[in-house]
Amino acid sequence: MYSGELEVQAKRKAIAVLQDEINRILNASRELSQLPEMMMKKDKTG
Repeated sequence: MYSGELEVQAKRKAIAVLQDEINRILNASRELSQLPEMMMKKDKTG
């Protein structure tokens, strides 16, 4: 292993973790953005 390889691996791991967290946040925000519409549909159907 060359001297900078561990640092590169650590950075890649950190980026992967951050990307996963960003995807979770985006998915949650997509679901939340649909809530008002779903509530309106429920109100109309009784």
